[in-house]
Amino acid sequence: MSNIWMTVPEVLDATGGCWYKDGDPLPDYFDGVSTDSRKIRRGDLFVALCGERFDGHSHLQEARDRGAAAALVERTGNVPIPQILVEDTRKSMLALALKIIKKRRERGGKMVVLTGSAGKTTTRELIRRGLSSSGASVLASAGNENNEIGVPLTLWGWRDSEAYAVIEVGVRKKGDIGYFGDVVLSECLVITSIGPSHLETLGTLSGVWEEKSRLIEKIREGGFLVLPEEVWQCFSSPFQRKWMEDRKIHLILTRLNRHESPLSPIVSERTFSDSRITSLEGAFSRRESGYFLEGELLGESFSIRMDIPSPELAMDMLLAIGACRAFGVGLEKASEAIGEYRGGEGRMQPLTGKNGVLYLLDHYNANPLSMDAAFSLVENYHGGEWSSGKLWGILGEMLELGEDAEMWHRHVGEKAARIPWSALWFKGNFFESFREGFSSSGGDPSILHHINGAGSSENRYQSIGPGDIVLVKASRGTALESEFPYLGLEL
Repeated sequence: MSNIWMTVPEVLDATGGCWYKDGDPLPDYFDGVSTDSRKIRRGDLFVALCGERFDGHSHLQEARDRGAAAALVERTGNVPIPQILVEDTRKSMLALALKIIKKRRERGGKMVVLTGSAGKTTTRELIRRGLSSSGASVLASAGNENNEIGVPLTLWGWRDSEAYAVIEVGVRKKGDIGYFGDVVLSECLVITSIGPSHLETLGTLSGVWEEKSRLIEKIREGGFLVLPEEVWQCFSSPFQRKWMEDRKIHLILTRLNRHESPLSPIVSERTFSDSRITSLEGAFSRRESGYFLEGELLGESFSIRMDIPSPELAMDMLLAIGACRAFGVGLEKASEAIGEYRGGEGRMQPLTGKNGVLYLLDHYNANPLSMDAAFSLVENYHGGEWSSGKLWGILGEMLELGEDAEMWHRHVGEKAARIPWSALWFKGNFFESFREGFSSSGGDPSILHHINGAGSSENRYQSIGPGDIVLVKASRGTALESEFPYLGLEL
């Protein structure tokens, strides 16, 4: 009985489903659950999802053959497998996730939800590391499972032994947060950043905040909100501040000193209790031995030597430290675990090739915020042990920027012009907009090259040599990994 995922009565109660009595009898319980018939294990519940390009009901036989104990369906199929009939299997996914959350909270489990325009996945991993430093088991979203399917899929796997769940929530259009309902109720919400992402559907920066910040109303009473001070000061509304005051929500505001100018005191709103505002300040600086993030929180100090010299990563680390401290995790152990982060695959990933070239692979996602962060990373590497090498950039289109896409690509071109590149290649649309911005800010347009399928790819990067730095950065849909063979990269 220790392997029970959920009993049949619990599934029926959560989904409002009914047993299709013309089929085989239902078992007493399920060992697990899956939406993928290819990954079914014996004793699992198979959930037959329907989409524009797929229909899980077509795979009932395969699910049965692989050992599924029953199937959750919107319409019954002529397959000898027990079937539970529901109105909508997608909504049932959320209902089952909510049932799991309730069961885990009854045993003291707590949830961290995080969202933002950039840095979500990195911050998620940092929080997982920090919370794990307490000796607790932690569930965290995997890969890019942050949408209407990925969130419940992750929560289905929340085991009774795991004290925390760290859930990443992506927002692509208006109404996304409302769709999740109480599934995204949290003890702690982390908002990493607000920037120009998914503008095709959200319209403006204010629209981005409006949708993402709906998660504030999903913080449980007495919980925590952790976010950069500049985001709070720029976007928060009187209604949100009043709501948080009424719900006794604690606010942890992070800010990073890059030694560019003195920091002014954090301004607390009159409508918000000063006793529930905490300032978490960190200093990002370079020494002879490398780059460091140092700071103090509630009388505890921390120092992290950063192998990846990124101020944006330093801010993500501050956010993770804030989330860990919200749950009383010791700052020394948490910061040590967080400081061991070495980058994720395709996300701020430094890789030294056999040819002696440093590749900075950040091609999993891109928007103007993360593009500028990638340029800062190049500058900091070039300011350290890689200072003797040349700088090369393989960039690409930023997707889902809506009608202002040309403007944002010009903006990124302007930012790129501050780097002393030997050459820049750009793949995808908006090359001309990027070049306009680059040239207008003093960049040499003759070093820009458009990857459009023409020319000899094999010889494109022949001038890159040992000691050089190559940045690879674009939105995932641009598929910059297609350039890896020509760079001699094997992943």
